[in-house]
Formats: sequence, structure tokens, C-alpha cells
Amino acid sequence: MDDNKTIRQLLIDKDEVSLCSFDGTVVGRADKYIAHKYPSQMHLAISVWLFNSKGQTLLQKRSKKKIVGADWWANSVCGNVWPTETYFDCAVRRLKVELGIVNGVQLIPVYKFGYKAYGNAEYGEHELDQVYIGLYEGVVQPNPEEVSEYQWVEFEKLFAQISVLEYISPENSLLIEGGELQEKTPTALVTIGEKEFQISPWTIFMLKNPILFDAYKQILKKNK
Repeated sequence: MDDNKTIRQLLIDKDEVSLCSFDGTVVGRADKYIAHKYPSQMHLAISVWLFNSKGQTLLQKRSKKKIVGADWWANSVCGNVWPTETYFDCAVRRLKVELGIVNGVQLIPVYKFGYKAYGNAEYGEHELDQVYIGLYEGVVQPNPEEVSEYQWVEFEKLFAQISVLEYISPENSLLIEGGELQEKTPTALVTIGEKEFQISPWTIFMLKNPILFDAYKQILKKNK
């Protein structure tokens, strides 16, 4: 064992993803580095949006150690589904691993979407992503290995700024590769209050979908 690596890092290094077809059928498994290396392979993933009763959503700044999207701001939690778990199991695991959240939130599935996105010169995303939402008012304890910073922001202001952007659709992103992927799935800089956020492409895809906004309105209405 390499004494310079923690046990946690060794486990991360051995992470496998569930390779899938566009309809969600699992067709195999692969090391996460291999799956994300261009040309990236489609795999199962989850995204979680946490909201509070003030109409805010929790954004996280991804750790510099992330192989995709390091230092970018994204929705509350993202994660790759392991071959041994369901979408829901993955969402629960990632809430704990990334934000230290183990209870106090009921996850509601909203929709699935497939997409590709540029990550960096070596790695990119190619996911079939199950989106969840949940209301959460508790303590957040970010894991610095995963999250360098977090911020509760007004969701409607974030949605308004992103929704008007001209941006490729998730469906069309599946048809491109290489330099075109970098050109057409850039990050977006938004300002909320006095703070700037460089938003990841997969988060942009979700923010441009009115299904997410409708789900946000419904969850606030139910919890008034």
C-alpha cells in the first residue's frame, strides 16, 4: 500500500461506474477514470437539488481533486451509481459523503436526462442522470475531499439567469465530441448578491429545464 494515500483515497481510486444504454439498461461496469476519459462512456448518475423553506438552493463548489469540473459550482450533490446500488442508494450515499447529511431530507425523483459535457482536457461527462429534489433545513458538514465551499442562494434568481442563456440541449450534446463539446458545453458565470458562481454545464442543463422549476414550486407549496 502506498503510505502517502489514505484508505479513503484508495477506495476512491477503485470506484466503478455502471455503464448503460440510453434507455437505462446496464451493459457493464468500468473504472471511473476509464469511463470519464474521452471518448467518455455513458453511465448511470444522480443529481440532487436541496431547497429550504426560504426558496434557496444549496450550491457546492467542487473540490480541486475532482477529475471532472474541479472548482466549478454545481447543484447540491452529484454522483456516479455504483454497480451494486440503485439511483436512490447512490443519492443517499452521496448526500452523506459530500455534505454529511444522513437524515432530515426526503428525496423525490423528478426526471431523467442523458447528456455529454466537457470537463477538462482529459475527462468529460456522459451520463444518464436521475434528478432528485428534497427540502432540507439541517446542518451541512461538507467533506473537503469533495466540496471546497457551499452556499445557499435564491433559486429563482439562479434559474432566471441560466434559463435565458443560449445553450445546446442535452439531447444534442449526445451527438458531439472533442473540441465541439468544449465549445458548446461551457460553464456559465452568474452573479447572485455580491458573489459570482462559475456554473457547471450539467447544472446548466437542469436549470434550463422547466420541469425542475415546477418541482421546486411544488415542494415549497407542500411544505408551507
